[in-house]
Amino acid sequence: MSQNIGDFGEDDLEKQPNESIVEFYLRTRKDEIKENTADTFRVSWNRLRDYIDSEHPDKTIFDLTTADVKDWYAFLESDGVRSITIKHYASNVAQIMNDLRANNYIQGNKTPFVDAQNIVEFNTRSGSKLEVAYLDMREAINNIISPTALVLITLLAKYGLRSGELLNLDERDLNLNHPISTYIDDPRRQIRNNPNSMYIDSTISEGKIHNGERRRISNKKKSTRELPLDDETVELLAWYLSMRASSNSPSNPVITSNKGGGDHRRDSEYDSGHIVRVGSRPGMPTLTRAVERFAKQNDWHDQERRAGIHPHWFRHWFTTIMRGRVSEDEIHIGTVKGFVGGLRGDTGGEVIDTYTQDWNEAFEEDVPPYDKIVRRNLPKFFD
Repeated sequence: MSQNIGDFGEDDLEKQPNESIVEFYLRTRKDEIKENTADTFRVSWNRLRDYIDSEHPDKTIFDLTTADVKDWYAFLESDGVRSITIKHYASNVAQIMNDLRANNYIQGNKTPFVDAQNIVEFNTRSGSKLEVAYLDMREAINNIISPTALVLITLLAKYGLRSGELLNLDERDLNLNHPISTYIDDPRRQIRNNPNSMYIDSTISEGKIHNGERRRISNKKKSTRELPLDDETVELLAWYLSMRASSNSPSNPVITSNKGGGDHRRDSEYDSGHIVRVGSRPGMPTLTRAVERFAKQNDWHDQERRAGIHPHWFRHWFTTIMRGRVSEDEIHIGTVKGFVGGLRGDTGGEVIDTYTQDWNEAFEEDVPPYDKIVRRNLPKFFD
């Protein structure tokens, strides 16, 4: 994450080159904040940096909106952080920004961190993240009526995709061994030889033109991967692609908005300040609304306790299910945790770089190829 302090006001202290915002802040308060308290500010700030690096790598802290900050809370919750700890992180970051603003180190009257705190009610009672059983999720998904919501939520649950990865999918990112492939763009080079696969491109950046379209959300850097699609996912995508609203975008997004009717008002919706017309690529608010409706319909949403589900939550659900389904005997190197981390597009030494595996060869005798291991263990919702 870039850490430019932005427009500083006039003051005796100046931010030093390569000095992070949090370290600059602690230096301005060095006579008031003890070292152990300073460490809590550093931890809170670093958790915010983790979120920006993962979900908005092209933004600085000054670009974050109130919706982004609320999404940060959800991001932390999906990582298993308790609500009372999230509240603590939020309070620390808000204090940093407010103090810097109050002392004219940065300009502006409001901060989204304060706005988000005023909107969200944190659950400070003991409690754990909402858990949904496999069969309950299967039943709930089968009860979804909207085709767009069905595809969005199924892909979140079956593959643990990040929001941007899902919304940024183009037709060329799919290689479907199905007659529908005649009517969509040819698969990109990376998956041309891997039928029934999906490509996640980590080079997509918010505000940059990618495949002919300026994108509104980034994909996480260094998370490129190829994901095998099982039969029911191929059938679902073919069904959806055959009925969805056509797009005018040269990138031909997989997911398109289906809002509308006959006039301009009904043919569009507002999504983060953008008019989303029928056939255009939806943004985060559209995805969030679909997930919130899904959660409320299944009584999985408690606004007071913030114990419901949200787009990030599906990564937790996917991880839990896949770690329980994949056997250590199926993994020729590393661990199940690392294998699932590779499917999720995680980074780190323990993660197995699954998307570079040879799909056509077994790892060793009696061990099936990578794609068969994945397809066999993906959660099944429709068979």
